[in-house]
Amino acid sequence: MIKESTTKITKQMKKTIVILALLAWCGVAAQSAILRVSNVVGSTALYSSIDEAIMKANDGDTIMVDGSATSYGSISVGKRVVLMGPGYFLNENGICLSSPGPARLQDVEMEASGIIMQGMTVEGRVDITDPRCVITRCRIDGKIQLWGPHYEGKSGNAVNCVIHQNFLGGMILGDYEESIYEPTISGTLVTNNIFTGWVNGYLGAIGFVKESTIAYNTWTEKSSYVTLHSVFNSTINNNIFPLAEADAEDVDGREYANTTNLYNARNNNVFLFESSSNLQSWEWDDLVSPFQGHTDTDLAVKAVEDELFQDNVGAFSGDDPYVISGIPTGPVVENLVIPATVRKGETMNVEVKIGLTR
Repeated sequence: MIKESTTKITKQMKKTIVILALLAWCGVAAQSAILRVSNVVGSTALYSSIDEAIMKANDGDTIMVDGSATSYGSISVGKRVVLMGPGYFLNENGICLSSPGPARLQDVEMEASGIIMQGMTVEGRVDITDPRCVITRCRIDGKIQLWGPHYEGKSGNAVNCVIHQNFLGGMILGDYEESIYEPTISGTLVTNNIFTGWVNGYLGAIGFVKESTIAYNTWTEKSSYVTLHSVFNSTINNNIFPLAEADAEDVDGREYANTTNLYNARNNNVFLFESSSNLQSWEWDDLVSPFQGHTDTDLAVKAVEDELFQDNVGAFSGDDPYVISGIPTGPVVENLVIPATVRKGETMNVEVKIGLTR
C-alpha cells in the first residue's frame, strides 16, 4: 500500500546543499592545485597512491583519482581537500563503453573539517570525526560513522555534515555511546540517497542524530525492522520508506511523542508497506517490494521511481536529485573529434567540447 501527503524541503536546506556541492568545483576553479593519482601501470599521473598526494596537498587542493581495476586501499584524509573519482556503474549504465572501473577504496577516515569526497567507491566503511564534511555522488557499501564525544575508542565532532546523492549499502550512525536519548551529532543533511542495504541490524538505517534533515531518500528493500532510530527534532520528508508501522513507532526512542520530529506527521513520505502487525508470517513473506530485481544499478532504481512515484518522492526527486553513475561536479569531455589522417607538415585540428556537470 502506498500513501502520500504533502510538504516541501526547506529553502535553507536547498541552499546549503547547493553551496556545499559546488565547493568541489570551486576548489578546481580557484587557485588551488589539482593532483592526479593513478595506480594503473603505465599511467602518466604524478602520484601512484592517494597517500602520496595527500602528503603533498595543501588545504583546498583537489586530488583527482583515476578509475582502476585495482583498489587504492584504505586511506586517512587529514587535510581539507576534495577527493574526486570518476563515478561508478559507468559501464553498466552506458556512460562509458569501456572504462577501467571506479576509483575503489577499502576504508576512509575523514579527519579534517570541510573534506569533500565525490565520485568514489568505498567497499568498506567511512569514519568522519570533523565538522562540515561532504560525501556526495559516491557508492559506499559499508557504514558511515559520524563520531561524537561519547563514542568508545575515538572522539570527534562530526556535526553539520552532508551525505547527498549517494548509492549506499549500509547505515548512517551518529555518536550513540551514552547518548541514545540525547544524540550529540546535529545538523546532518541526508538527502537524495539510494539505500539498498537491509534495515535488519540497523543496516540501511539512520540513527542517533538530532536537528537534522532526512529528505528525498529511497529505501529499496522490504524490511520489518526500523529505518530511523533515535532521530530527534528533525525534518523528515519526501522519502520512500519500507514500512510505516515499525518506522513510526521506533523513530523516537523516548516514551513520549516528540512533536518537533516531523516524521510521524507523514510529510509526503511514502511507505512501501503500511503494516505488518495484522499479517500472518506467510502473508508478510508474500509481499514484494516494487524495487525487487531492480537494484543492481541506480538506473534500474530510477526506472521504478519514474513509473510509480512521478518525481514527488525519493532520490530522483526534489530540486537537486540523485545523479546517475555518481558523475562528479566539474568539467567533462562531451565530444572529441580527431581527423582520421593528416598530411605531413599540416596542422592536425582536434575539436574538444567541454561541459560542466552540476
